[in-house]
Amino acid sequence: MQGDSYGIKIDVLDSAGAAVTDSDVTEVEIAIGSLIKTYSSGEVKFSDGQWVFPLSQKESFKLPATNVKAQVRVVLKNGAVEGASLGDIRVHESISKVVL
Repeated sequence: MQGDSYGIKIDVLDSAGAAVTDSDVTEVEIAIGSLIKTYSSGEVKFSDGQWVFPLSQKESFKLPATNVKAQVRVVLKNGAVEGASLGDIRVHESISKVVL
């Protein structure tokens, strides 16, 4: 929902179905709607086997109240760049627009 704030946990798997970890990559970029964050900037983290995209209240208020596309792209240590759709995320409208 608009106004929510939490870390969105994302499983990233390679073509063989194995988890892509921080030791496999030089970069990870996650885009949720118009919000784009990267591992190299320190915004995207790897924790407990999952990639975490932190979302602040202010950022979630910027998302439209509709389905937004989500994608991940990784740069593997061998230099290959691979991307995948994470599908659509439904963002519900918040009646209140106040950051708590």
